[in-house]
Amino acid sequence: MRKIPNKRKGKTLGERIRDEREDKDWSQQYFASEIGISPSMLSQIEADKREPSLFYFKRIVKKLNVSADYLLGYKDEKNI
Repeated sequence: MRKIPNKRKGKTLGERIRDEREDKDWSQQYFASEIGISPSMLSQIEADKREPSLFYFKRIVKKLNVSADYLLGYKDEKNI
């Protein structure tokens, strides 16, 4: 599986999702239940072993309250 790096900082999609979740002090269990996936699926996404579907990616963006461009590494600003 390919990793989607941040062009400037080298962070992947999974790393950015994990960083944002941890910044909010949310457990994997809590965040996974909030977006409707299993904790093991979230763990795989954060480890870049699996990419979220568009449906779940949109839920992740909404729950984390950051822009899709930020999570994908196209922008450094988190604002939506």
